[in-house]
Amino acid sequence: MRGEERAAKALAARGRSGDDRRVSSSDSLYALSRAFAAVAEEERDLLRDALFEKTGRGRERYAAWLRERGDPRGEALALDRALRDADDPAAASRLRELLPALDRDWWWVMRQVELRNCGARRGAPPRVRFRVLCERSWAALEPTGDAEVRACDRCQERVYRCATGEEAAARARRGQCIAVDPAMVADEATDGRGVFLGRPDYLAMWAAKVFPDDDRER
Repeated sequence: MRGEERAAKALAARGRSGDDRRVSSSDSLYALSRAFAAVAEEERDLLRDALFEKTGRGRERYAAWLRERGDPRGEALALDRALRDADDPAAASRLRELLPALDRDWWWVMRQVELRNCGARRGAPPRVRFRVLCERSWAALEPTGDAEVRACDRCQERVYRCATGEEAAARARRGQCIAVDPAMVADEATDGRGVFLGRPDYLAMWAAKVFPDDDRER
């Protein structure tokens, strides 16, 4: 059994046992553990490649494998890819139809764009709101005619896809919802110096840089 699978099983067991009440289905690490635990053995190598292979070919192979078996997750991945950089109202509508039937943890870890500074947390301290990871998917948001801006029907806010950390920080300070590549979090937290040892909270570090005058955590 590979290291990430052992960690996944350990996290899943800890969550089920209730030993750590901070772990929830909305936590990305816990979602990863549950996603690996839920799929068949023959699927795990494909899922691992889809998540961790940098070229994107692993994700394409996984989507094709799912489609060959008539699994709606394959269609969802294809739609997500098509909607990543372009507006297509029909495709977005179809994806929204598919999502309720998909495993929530699986979709959570497969998303490649994270929504932050969620409008549903208006009124929260700035650092707290910035750290909130919205459960919505960029690909399933309503197109606006601008490929870098989409609309959320839940919080009635526009969501701005940010190409740089500077843009993300500026929009967050204006109270706007943002969509960012997950890799941006560690890069911005460490000023591009790479991964720190231990268990650093990169998102908290980035939030402290974006809102240096706000030290409230609740």
